[in-house]
Amino acid sequence: MKSLSEKVDALSQNLVRETSVLNNKEDTLRSEEANKANLVKNIEELKHSVKEKSSAVKKAEEGATDLKKKVDELTKSLEEHDKEYQVKA
Repeated sequence: MKSLSEKVDALSQNLVRETSVLNNKEDTLRSEEANKANLVKNIEELKHSVKEKSSAVKKAEEGATDLKKKVDELTKSLEEHDKEYQVKA
């Protein structure tokens, strides 16, 4: 009888140990799944940020092109006025 009781105790201890290992693995899996979700969210936020920055750069480039055209127009106008002034002087 004693031998059977010892075997039951050993099996019980083994079951507790295996249950603990399983619980730890499940906790680790839940943690890793949460980390994965955070990473996916961060990646999506980064993609959105890149799109916004790309749009801002494009607008800045367009603005720079417009400014260059305006400077060219003003330079041409100044040259014309300068020529007119020199002819009158």
